[in-house]
Amino acid sequence: MSGLIIKMMPKKILVVDDEPKIAEICQDYLKASGYEVVTARTGPDGLSAARRERPDLVVLDLMLPEMDGLDVCRTLRRESDVPIIMLTARVEETDKLIGLEIGADDYPSARANWSRAYASSCDGSPETPPATSSAQGKSVSIAPAMK
Repeated sequence: MSGLIIKMMPKKILVVDDEPKIAEICQDYLKASGYEVVTARTGPDGLSAARRERPDLVVLDLMLPEMDGLDVCRTLRRESDVPIIMLTARVEETDKLIGLEIGADDYPSARANWSRAYASSCDGSPETPPATSSAQGKSVSIAPAMK
């Protein structure tokens, strides 16, 4: 069949954060790298989006209105094995341990680390390695998508 063009769909990432600036920054970095990005601002909206959109990765804030990120994480983990990365300003070791224990795949210690990880993984330069994380035997990478 000549003339048939097959376009691969980009990986889909759900960003759940109630702070518009943080969600916008994450969305901009990821979209610029070829990812499809879905955003939600509350816990219940995040769960609805995850069920509807079936993302390949969830980036989840802990401090959400209506339902906190820990409850969202617990629910997502019961329903799916989608990788979940916590995006939060909380830096207490107990918060990190609880997040990992209930099913998060990674829990970077500060939002500043996320900004650097997104920036370095999405700038497209070949010398910049993708942001990679592994926890609980799973490996999660955020790198520019195949276009």
